[in-house]
Amino acid sequence: MKIATTLLTLAGVCLAHFDIDSPAPRDGTEDLTELIPPCGGLPLGNRTVITPVDGIFHITGALEHPTAQANFSLYVGNDDPSQVQFATYFDGGYNTTLHLGDFDFKANVADIPAVVDGVNAVIQVAMFTPDGHLTACSDITFSFSASTAETSTSEAVASTSGNPYAAPSNVYSGAGAVATGIFAVAASLIFV
Repeated sequence: MKIATTLLTLAGVCLAHFDIDSPAPRDGTEDLTELIPPCGGLPLGNRTVITPVDGIFHITGALEHPTAQANFSLYVGNDDPSQVQFATYFDGGYNTTLHLGDFDFKANVADIPAVVDGVNAVIQVAMFTPDGHLTACSDITFSFSASTAETSTSEAVASTSGNPYAAPSNVYSGAGAVATGIFAVAASLIFV
């Protein structure tokens, strides 16, 4: 029992985590699914209607790790995208430094021609932490005629650039994710 407690404690320390609050993330998003790109390995889910105001909408959440480099990207279409299809980044949303606590990213879609009323899309938030590469997604539908809209304080402009597979050079890659996986597997074996 002492070994199981120690393993669970170590797994909790090694497990990097973040939450997307808005738009709603895919059902089933949790600590261990974040390790599986893209979108935590989860299938398309219910879509949240997003009403940009002057082309702006908000991606909010919380980082439960001291620091991370974040990429905020968009795929426009009806399909469940592969990792390489998340090639449209919001300006200020590529290699953005986040710190422990709440984040509020203001995304501008005004300059993305494919974003029109009624179009479906998927937002991916990718975090690069000392514990590895973590991803979560929100499935959305854009509406420019709805009566409600989200509000926030961050700023961004849409652009396309970057490599969706590349971790920022100043962030550790993989070792923590491997440790997390080992501890999670070990803990599950003990309790099965």
